[in-house]
Amino acid sequence: MFATVRQAGEAPVELIRYPRKGHALSRGGEPKHIIDRLERIVAWFDRYGKQTVFNGVPMCRPL
Repeated sequence: MFATVRQAGEAPVELIRYPRKGHALSRGGEPKHIIDRLERIVAWFDRYGKQTVFNGVPMCRPL
């Protein structure tokens, strides 16, 4: 997802790396890292995920 959104260039992306953790952060890790990751995801979708068009392509139906 990171590479796709970055390549589209319509929303800013950040690559966040947590110490002592690889790709499996969603399945385990330090609680503070898990919480931070989830808060970042929610904040990103709150700001950019409500768009119904992304890079000229309809993404979902409005509720």
